[in-house]
Amino acid sequence: MYDAEGADVDWIEVYNTGDTQVDIATLKLLVSNSTSNHAIKSYSGSSTLLGGEYGVVVVNSQVTGFTERWSATNIFTASFSLPNVAGEQTATVEINTGDKNAPIDKVTYEEILGAKGDGSSLQLIDRAWKASVPTPGEENIFNPILSDEDEDRDTGSSTDDDTATGKTKTISKPKIKAKIFSSNVVFAGEPANFRAAIMENTTEGTYRGKYYWNFGDGASLTEIDYPKKQSHIYYYPGEYAVVMKYYGGVFTETPDYETRITVKSVPVEVSIKKVGGWKDFGVELLNNSAYEIDVSGWSIIAGRKFFIFPKDSIILAKKSLTISGRLTGFSAGDESEVSLYSSTGEIISRLLTWNR
Repeated sequence: MYDAEGADVDWIEVYNTGDTQVDIATLKLLVSNSTSNHAIKSYSGSSTLLGGEYGVVVVNSQVTGFTERWSATNIFTASFSLPNVAGEQTATVEINTGDKNAPIDKVTYEEILGAKGDGSSLQLIDRAWKASVPTPGEENIFNPILSDEDEDRDTGSSTDDDTATGKTKTISKPKIKAKIFSSNVVFAGEPANFRAAIMENTTEGTYRGKYYWNFGDGASLTEIDYPKKQSHIYYYPGEYAVVMKYYGGVFTETPDYETRITVKSVPVEVSIKKVGGWKDFGVELLNNSAYEIDVSGWSIIAGRKFFIFPKDSIILAKKSLTISGRLTGFSAGDESEVSLYSSTGEIISRLLTWNR
């Protein structure tokens, strides 16, 4: 998206075509209007894309504008801008591992390809770049935004007479499909959130009806009325096919729309690495997983005292987090047994220090 309709919101979608996971935050972005490689940082979702997963890199200062207009599971940010080309100008976008002369992939775009201020984005479809309705974080689908001049090309659309101008305008029918909003990677034993939606092009429609869920591990449920956020726990690591079907009528047997996604459940690899001394009884937690983990609602118990992690508490992948005794209230004498519990009350890690 190099020239969004209205205020610019520049973004670049990336896709992992391989079978092995890739940490996008280790890669660099190079745009032809700059000589510098731009660092890529994880903003939401997972920093690591599994095979077949999408990610979207958005300009740092424009990420709020992006989330107000589109949705994507894995969002990254970087300090860059995409040139709004005109005439015979071109611009090039490259992603690399740090060597600007050895791109992993690169693309050059120009005005003739389209997507210039009309609401479209340039998408790689059938090995060709085409202007189409944006679907960031999802598979590219050729769904062009029609102008007045395109009216005779869409024989499947209805028409409307504009008596003021004498023109007949094409009214493009919305492309409707089902969608599941969820993280592609969840943690075994931890609640995973799912939400169903019926999309009209890239906008959520208001659809009341019956929504059937199959979470792929033997669990299923049916919700009536408007869709609500569903929470589900996978008790074992593995990959699961999540299916959602929408029925317009409560007693209808054939779904109007359906979709599925693959969710990977990974083990929780958080442990108590060490505790501090009498000066500051800090508790250090280590996330040895390749994925960041939200520990909101988790608790640490030391002696007869406990500390509960507040909302939006995240331990980054392969990183440690130390909670100071000034926050927890822990002090010398509480160190004989320190335990970490998940939000569901499951014991995650325990450190015994009786012999210290």
